[in-house]
Amino acid sequence: MAMNQVSLTNAAYLGGTHTADKFTVEAVTLETGGEDADKEHTHTAHAVSGAGSAAVGVAGSLAINLSDSTTSARIGEGAQLNNGAISVNAVEKAQNTAKAEPVKNQATGKEVGIGAVTAVNVALGETRAEIGDWAVIRADKAGADVSISATGEHTVTTEAQGGAAGDVAVTPAVAVTVYERTTLARIGAVAWDAEPQAAHVTGDLTIQAQSKENITTTAKGSTDGNTAAVGAAVALALVDGVTEAVLEQDAKVGGKLTIAAQSLGKALTHAAAGIKGGKEKDDSTPADGVDKKVQEQSALAAKKRGEAKDIGSGAAKAAGDDAQGVKPTPTAETAEGKVAVAGAVAVNALDFTTRARTADDVKIIAGGEMQLTALSNIDTEAKADGSTVDGRNYQVGVGAAVAINQASVVNRAY
Repeated sequence: MAMNQVSLTNAAYLGGTHTADKFTVEAVTLETGGEDADKEHTHTAHAVSGAGSAAVGVAGSLAINLSDSTTSARIGEGAQLNNGAISVNAVEKAQNTAKAEPVKNQATGKEVGIGAVTAVNVALGETRAEIGDWAVIRADKAGADVSISATGEHTVTTEAQGGAAGDVAVTPAVAVTVYERTTLARIGAVAWDAEPQAAHVTGDLTIQAQSKENITTTAKGSTDGNTAAVGAAVALALVDGVTEAVLEQDAKVGGKLTIAAQSLGKALTHAAAGIKGGKEKDDSTPADGVDKKVQEQSALAAKKRGEAKDIGSGAAKAAGDDAQGVKPTPTAETAEGKVAVAGAVAVNALDFTTRARTADDVKIIAGGEMQLTALSNIDTEAKADGSTVDGRNYQVGVGAAVAINQASVVNRAY
């Protein structure tokens, strides 16, 4: 078993009243090294195990990677900044990996062998660049620009590969990914009962949020015809990504006003059956057997999500939504009813939201162009492959494959 549990906070904060030629508030992932530079946070759990004896063979592997991270650059609520340009910049780059496999992808044992392989990868948190509510912005120096920028780049890789041997087998390969992150650039509002307050910027005002996600979830059953278990390979990805740029305060801008949100996302979920396929249907198999198998893994995902929230002061915990579970999964059914058994199951349940907006009651005066843009490019795929099942083997199980891809993509500028 390998378990990696991380709470990471990288924060820069400026409060109070100040006058300066330029203000810079920045929280950024540090790049170190030369030619082989370390350019991102890396969080990894990798389990490889195997054992055998004359009677019992066990090669169970469990890898759990839990991370809750916050990168924030903030000018505090009620702060006042006078005279100069303002730059608030938050950048987080991270790689999260959970990988589980048995030695040589097999376990040996004459009577009972269990080689169940499970990888769980949970990545939570936010990247935030913000001027807080009730702040007073007076960038009155000639040509003074104000820039609020948040950038998040995350790679999430979850792999379970292997199988089990012997007369008793469990689900031989399970890969579960939970990804919930927000990338936010914001200038906050004034109090509803306060005097009208506008941000004064003699140059350009730019509020931009950018995110890039690459999420891969893979479960593969064993390809060894002598030792492979009968049972489904299950890959499940539960993803919620929000990228938002927002202006909630009146603004008087001498130059150009830009509010821009951009997201580039990829979520690929693949399951490949082992060479002996899934367990055949019998009297004990429920009619919604595939749904129940997915729900079991969804319950595991919810539990590990909760554990990730409890490890520190990350954004997910601070948001006060600890009681929430993971998003619901779609059902495996056709016009003829629910699917009872399968050799490979791949499920995507994804939400991606990209927004560039102002508050409804904001008043803006700009000397140059005013531009709101929301740009989104999201690729999703759920792929289940039962073709690896060898029908020539008399011990073979079910080669059915179930792939469900449910994606909600919102791209909005208003």
